[in-house]
Amino acid sequence: MSVTEADRGLIEAVRRQDVESARQALHAGANAKLEEELQGGRTPILFTSVASRLPPLVGLLLERGADPNAAREHVTSEGTIRTPCLYAAVPSVEIMQLLIRFGATARCFAAVGSRRYDILDHPHSTQESRDLLSQHAGGHADHRLLEAVRHGNLEAAREALDQGADANAEDWDRGDRTPAIFTACMMRNLDLVRLLLDRGADPGAVQSRHDRSGDMETPCLYAAVPSVPILKTLLRKGADLRSFATWDGKRYPVLKHPGMSTHVRRQLFSRCLSKDADGRLADAVRRGDLAAAQEALDEGAFPDPFLFPACEGRQLEIVTLLLERGADPRAGESEDSPMEYRWRSCLWAAAPDIKLMAALLKAGAQPEDVYEVYRSRDDVRTEGTLDRTDLTPAVWKLLGQYGSGTAKKA
Repeated sequence: MSVTEADRGLIEAVRRQDVESARQALHAGANAKLEEELQGGRTPILFTSVASRLPPLVGLLLERGADPNAAREHVTSEGTIRTPCLYAAVPSVEIMQLLIRFGATARCFAAVGSRRYDILDHPHSTQESRDLLSQHAGGHADHRLLEAVRHGNLEAAREALDQGADANAEDWDRGDRTPAIFTACMMRNLDLVRLLLDRGADPGAVQSRHDRSGDMETPCLYAAVPSVPILKTLLRKGADLRSFATWDGKRYPVLKHPGMSTHVRRQLFSRCLSKDADGRLADAVRRGDLAAAQEALDEGAFPDPFLFPACEGRQLEIVTLLLERGADPRAGESEDSPMEYRWRSCLWAAAPDIKLMAALLKAGAQPEDVYEVYRSRDDVRTEGTLDRTDLTPAVWKLLGQYGSGTAKKA
């Protein structure tokens, strides 16, 4: 857009905070929506007037058609910084009132790259400015909802939702984004989780955090562990049990959450996922068909029962796939009879294959798992572990690398 002489006159008038000269420039045809190209970005003339803290100048530009939702944008090493006029106006209640009266969205956010900063958390906000914002936006029912969830107040949360709060409302704090339902899951508050889901909250919602150690994204399922009732509630509403948290690019599957037992995983899978897929996975493992195994897992097969036969079959690629999909590296098979009980782990089945054992140990298997557990049920009732005589020095060395304090070298 070309800049006219009147536009240049308006720019100078705003910089000098000269209301009368600005009026004359506008009368001469200056564009109230004018934007200056400054500091590697663009700055609306309205933003400059807001920053001047001169209400008559702000009101004049708004009356002549300036966009109350205009924002300053400029590029930095951290990304594009975007600051709406209303955000820049805090804590001047008079200017904020002008912007809102002409249509500014009261619930606005500043942004630095992908990080957003809620105007309600503005470092210079006052009680008066917060009250003003609360009066002028249905979105501030969202703020009341978030407060209610943080305090575990079910009735206040229901009231906020009845008044129009979004069940998917997110709490923004210095660029961190926390959905209301995530907070409810973290607090293990089943009643709040059910309320939010019934009102349309996303069961797959994710918290995003940013700090010096890296970027983190955590799904509600991960936050809900080990609460089985909340996990089941989320899964019934469509959450994906195969989801994962990420920390600085590294993935942490929900199924490998340290607080989730094998029993719980099996219970959740049997309740929520496809049992037909289990049969296809069993057949794929028997045939050593990696593509078919991946397809069965994609369709909801439970990986744990098939890790042991895959280890016995020396199927490294399938073992790796099962572990990636959350199979318990300490899973195994048992033989139970009136006379005795025996337990053999996946690590036991994998020995002495170094590559298979390394994959299991890396995923969390323990060196002592290499032994078969035996318990007699006769009158003597002896129990213990059975020694291994088939392990090579290379295997013992591998076990030692993973802190084998209990392993007994044959």
